[in-house]
Amino acid sequence: MYQTRYLAEANLKKLLEIMDKDPDLVIKSYDDEEDISILIIRSGDLGDDEYRISLELESIDDDGEHSYTELKVESSTVEGIGEIIEGYFDNCHGEESIIEILGGTKDIILRKPL
Repeated sequence: MYQTRYLAEANLKKLLEIMDKDPDLVIKSYDDEEDISILIIRSGDLGDDEYRISLELESIDDDGEHSYTELKVESSTVEGIGEIIEGYFDNCHGEESIIEILGGTKDIILRKPL
């Protein structure tokens, strides 16, 4: 049994470098049980030294309208992306999106034992 999923600092830095180069980056995980998506969104222009990273909940109502709830906002620092990743793992079970962005395998997701 595991208590917490997290990324090592080297992978947080790698993810931040990827975000630095892609101002339109969105990391998304869909939860079909809840019919919601959890998104990590990078805001700002390419070349910005500082930008905002948000963790958002996307839901779709019966009419097909999308609504977004901002769960957390951080700055573009290693600590900031670490907080966003922690919130992402707390709110969804999906790891595949993070693994795909980082170009790794499941072993990049670390776990703190109980």
